[in-house]
Amino acid sequence: MMAGTAEFFARLYGIMKPSWVEKPEYFLPELEYLTYCVEETDDEAFMAFPPLSEDALHRMIAMSPKEMLRRNVVYAARGLTVL
Repeated sequence: MMAGTAEFFARLYGIMKPSWVEKPEYFLPELEYLTYCVEETDDEAFMAFPPLSEDALHRMIAMSPKEMLRRNVVYAARGLTVL
């Protein structure tokens, strides 16, 4: 996730991304989710990780920066900028 974050901010601020972000160890082979017991609410902003449905997964993917997705990491860009 840190490699995707570094690449995201490099693109956002127009600076060169660090060379280490392209190392194979910073890429996951596939998206992988484990299920756990949580009920999805009617709140459109509610997101559980892992997603509880296909629709929730698609919403999470749509909100994820391309730098994260190419590493098979689903994480909303707004979460990267909130400390």
